[in-house]
Amino acid sequence: MNISIYTLIYQLITFSANFIQQEQQFRQFIKVYNKNYTFNSSEYWHRFTIFQRSIEKIKNLNNQRKHPNSALFGLTPFTDLTLTEFKSKVIKTIGKRYKQRNDVTGSKRLLLSSSQYNGNNLTNQDDGDLSMDKIIKTLPPQVDWRSKGIIGNVIAQGKCGSCWAHTVTETISSMVALETNKFTRLSAQQLLDCSDNNYGCNGGDLCEALNWIVKNNVTLLKETDYPLRLDSGQCRQPNITNGVQIESNFTCHRQTGHEENMLQLIANHGPLMAAADASIWQHYVNGTIHENCGQDANHAVQIVGYNLQDDIPYYIARNTWGTNWGMDGYLQIAIGNNTCDITAEVSAVWIKSID
Repeated sequence: MNISIYTLIYQLITFSANFIQQEQQFRQFIKVYNKNYTFNSSEYWHRFTIFQRSIEKIKNLNNQRKHPNSALFGLTPFTDLTLTEFKSKVIKTIGKRYKQRNDVTGSKRLLLSSSQYNGNNLTNQDDGDLSMDKIIKTLPPQVDWRSKGIIGNVIAQGKCGSCWAHTVTETISSMVALETNKFTRLSAQQLLDCSDNNYGCNGGDLCEALNWIVKNNVTLLKETDYPLRLDSGQCRQPNITNGVQIESNFTCHRQTGHEENMLQLIANHGPLMAAADASIWQHYVNGTIHENCGQDANHAVQIVGYNLQDDIPYYIARNTWGTNWGMDGYLQIAIGNNTCDITAEVSAVWIKSID
């Protein structure tokens, strides 16, 4: 009888200590991420309960790490959200639309002509017999377009589900910078307001955005000429003719089973835009995600490089959740196994004109 009483007392003391520690963590979390929760309010305790559950999920994810370079999970700006809230408030992108892309696995389509690479050796899919390992041997072991000064600062999309618009305009901006040696940010707000085959701040689709640009012969304006508001509004037509147009032969395909195409494009062409399943990214801090990631693309990122020399080879992805998330706004996604459905919809663009 005495043993059970002592055990009960020990459990109560342990529970109290854990509760106090977690609440202290929560208060620090509120301060760091500037959350507006009044102490002892119903909202405060509601969010604290979600925070506690998130802590347990983070522990479970970290306990499953199989390598020192595996993704590490921890506190992020989204630790006080349920997964349902995270998907509806942060991701927002209408992911089901990505599933409508034709799967080009095994197709004989030539993605890009070798002439577009100024003599670089791009593998023709018609050759078909080259394995990913053989192709990788022809590529630079590491590529990081950030080092070339053609990647813009990380954007914080806030409550606007604008990842698709930012990913499109940032990638086009990067391709312009590759030609001009100067990065100038193009207007994501123009797409949010004017791309009528998407849903503004409620989400969108990379291919649909590119189709809209090409079919309507759209000139993309500089952000200074069409400023970012991070909401969806009426399409404006500034009296400005200077801007950028893209070629109609952009690529936008599912690359499942053909990640060598993605690597070749990154190495020999430039940054890509890609859809991905970001559900597990809620608690991501650093390292390479290579497991426990979903297969239902619901977000969009810019792929700015890769590293084939790491123990876990990875893509370098630029996100749109600000620099206080992930690795200063970036994350690493494992290469070769369609991790996070990263091959669901992959796009590359070419510049037609710059005025």
